[in-house]
Amino acid sequence: MCLSVLDGWFEAEITGEWRTISVRRLCVAAVDGAPRLYFQDDETEAYYTALTEALPEDIARLTGKYTANNAAFAFEMLETPLKNPYALIMREASDHPVIEVKNPLTGETLAEVLRWLGVSEHMKPITDKDGNETYIQPEDFRIELSPDGTVSCKRTGSPEMTSAPADESGAIEQARQAVAESIGKYCGEGVRVYFDNVKAAGPGSYDVLFTYVVAGGRIYSDRDGYAASVTVTDGAVSKMTLCFRSFAATGENFDGLMPEMQAAAASGGAFMLYYHDNGAALLEPYWIVAAHDS
Repeated sequence: MCLSVLDGWFEAEITGEWRTISVRRLCVAAVDGAPRLYFQDDETEAYYTALTEALPEDIARLTGKYTANNAAFAFEMLETPLKNPYALIMREASDHPVIEVKNPLTGETLAEVLRWLGVSEHMKPITDKDGNETYIQPEDFRIELSPDGTVSCKRTGSPEMTSAPADESGAIEQARQAVAESIGKYCGEGVRVYFDNVKAAGPGSYDVLFTYVVAGGRIYSDRDGYAASVTVTDGAVSKMTLCFRSFAATGENFDGLMPEMQAAAASGGAFMLYYHDNGAALLEPYWIVAAHDS
């Protein structure tokens, strides 16, 4: 991701050539009362540090919502060096539950989502033989609802002019707000929707990707792998694909999973916990070897 994403996090502005630097690891910390930024350049893999105007209380405000979970870096726990020594491993054995998944788009929840999308309660959809419903909005928006809870929206006309910034950080923030107001409201207690990646989709256009994280594991969707994909063009949302899901732990732990320490050693530290959302009502966890850590 580009360093400019800090704009939204700290309500500050990253200026000059720093805006476009692609970073792989990022850390903001208060050292002796002086906030500092640490990051690794994604291309050269070199490490940098710099002073930042972010205040210690800003850092505390952002990190205070998270509680300690006794995790440690692999290089702190394993004597044998790993390819990725910065992999995070739990110091104690973790329980990895079986997850129940449902489509929340029924009844009043469906009505709320349609209202959020601007669909009038008097508007009737076009329904095909597979149960997909299509709404054509007067404002040049085409909205499709699939029986599995996936909502696709696409602007078919020219967007209105907007004062929103058209750079990468502005696109990420606009997409984040759309996701928080939609799938983020109905995904279940303790479930989080996280920013995953952003890709340039053309001049002034960005595809912003988000993923569900449940019980420490990423949810991989059969459709395209992501919880949401939001395209922002010239400062306005031009396309969205929102995968509405509601997750809950069943209370049953999955015993067929290799312990984290063994998984870390077997993968060289490049491993992640996944749940595969393939349409089943119950999801079991598994380890995958990651292409690269993030």
